[in-house]
Amino acid sequence: MLVPILQTKLNIPGEPTRAGRLNLVSRPRLLNKLDASFVRKLTLLCAPAGFGKSTLLAEWIRHRGERSTAPSIQSHLPTTCAWFSIDDSDNDPIRFWSTFVAAVQTVNDTVGTTTLAMLESPQPLPPDMLLTSLLNDLASQSKRTLSFWTTTI
Repeated sequence: MLVPILQTKLNIPGEPTRAGRLNLVSRPRLLNKLDASFVRKLTLLCAPAGFGKSTLLAEWIRHRGERSTAPSIQSHLPTTCAWFSIDDSDNDPIRFWSTFVAAVQTVNDTVGTTTLAMLESPQPLPPDMLLTSLLNDLASQSKRTLSFWTTTI
């Protein structure tokens, strides 16, 4: 049986308000670097806790495509994004992959259905079988459909 998923882990953090928090400092150079990163296969955003990774990514997701980005970069930007906030409870592989698939399914609810069924199996399956199923589903999607962000909370 799959573990219940806390739906708030799948929500992109909201935009800060004047009453709730301080206004954000715009980081156009970093936002442009994120735009440019989509011509690569993998981009890793790494910084210590509290340095604004989640805030930067949430701002980028909300406002991608609004800046004057070069057409060659604009064509690589994702049109939708899946968000998954990771915490200590996600050290369990079944919980991690269940929540990962749930995040992907916020964008496309058909991706990962076979993987979820495999996770419910009473016998643990080899990780490569799970990943093969999930990666095949992801590979069948449009390049501009999915983008995955993970962050610690």
